[in-house]
Amino acid sequence: MDAALHRGDYTALSKLGHFLKGSSAQIGLAKLKIACEKIQNVGRLLREDGAGSVTVDEALPYLGQLVLLAKQQYAEAELVLRREFSQAS
Repeated sequence: MDAALHRGDYTALSKLGHFLKGSSAQIGLAKLKIACEKIQNVGRLLREDGAGSVTVDEALPYLGQLVLLAKQQYAEAELVLRREFSQAS
């Protein structure tokens, strides 16, 4: 995502958001799923809720914020999962 963001490749960010949305949903990471869904939508030049459109100039800075949010959600989920799986073994 960082490389796509650096290139300004909002289409690639949308595809990555879609992929990670599905993966995170499959393992119950709701907050990460929501962040990735927003990346997917804004990368398609839609508002984060998928309704209405945004310009490239509006999308790219917001995608940067959303990628940071997704990273934070990922880090939080990783901590919880590591803790849970280490206790289970």
